[in-house]
Order: sequence, then structure tokens, then C-alpha cells
Amino acid sequence: MQLGFGRSMPTFCVWLADVDDTTSEKYLAEQFGRYGVVTATYIDRRCSRALVFFDGVEHAQRAVNDVKSRTGKERRLQVRVTEL
Repeated sequence: MQLGFGRSMPTFCVWLADVDDTTSEKYLAEQFGRYGVVTATYIDRRCSRALVFFDGVEHAQRAVNDVKSRTGKERRLQVRVTEL
């Protein structure tokens, strides 16, 4: 495990917080597919979090840059690029 305290490290995985109970993995793949090829999605319903995996770091970074500035229904969607 590698921890990068205070540093942003590009990777192919995007972490999402405050994922709505009605959001599906298929929906996430469709929505994030506009940024590049999505290889997998995973939703942790218990924590209301999701991971979206891309086939390239540049696609994940493009998704983060675009989604960061958008808002959810009533609250801002939290997005972070994580390193696995």
C-alpha cells in the first residue's frame, strides 16, 4: 500500500462519495463512458461510495476535472482520483 499524504497521484480509478441509493453500476459506466473506456464500476451501498475504473489515467483525470465542477441533485458530488 502506498499513501500519498497531501499529494495528488494520478491513477485509473475515480472515487465517488455520496452516491444515491438509486444509482446503478451500469448508470455510472454509461455516464463516465463519455470520458474514456470504463473497465469496471463498484458501488458500496453501505458507505454510499463508488469506484469507477478506466483503461487509462488520462481518462480518469478528464472525468475528475469535469465532474468536480458539476453539482449533484442538491449537493456537490465529491470526486477524487485514488491510487490502488
